[in-house]
Amino acid sequence: MSFRRIREEETLSLCKQIASCERIGSPVDISGILYLTSFDVTTRVVVGGKTNERGTVTSIIQESIQLATGFMLADLYPSINLLPLITGAKFKTQRMYRKLDKLFDSIIEQHKAAGDGGEVEDLVDVLLKIQQDETEFPLTTQNIKAVVLVCASFILN
Repeated sequence: MSFRRIREEETLSLCKQIASCERIGSPVDISGILYLTSFDVTTRVVVGGKTNERGTVTSIIQESIQLATGFMLADLYPSINLLPLITGAKFKTQRMYRKLDKLFDSIIEQHKAAGDGGEVEDLVDVLLKIQQDETEFPLTTQNIKAVVLVCASFILN
């Protein structure tokens, strides 16, 4: 599975964006453009195409990374069971989980509905094929969601 074409197309798009900014004389936010290019490459490799919900997806992933790596008072005092409720950490975590779960369910259902119709096989397609095969270690939908989240988080962080 080679994604060279995707990387080349997104790099060309990146160069066009920078050239466009240069032509009109506007400042170039290199870190922002590189982040979005990285996001577009990741999205195309993992789920097979760009998404119209780029802002939603990036905010969900960034928020989940922040929750996972940020300071939580409940981590300092794990014996105080009410602390996650008082600080709102439990609510934030559950809300984030529901958002991610809904997003990944949608992506997986789109891939199942499309079947083998895609021109380029992406990560979700490969994982769904493994899930359909009878293996010693079955792959669940939750496993697929976890792999997609880790890939997206790793590349976007």
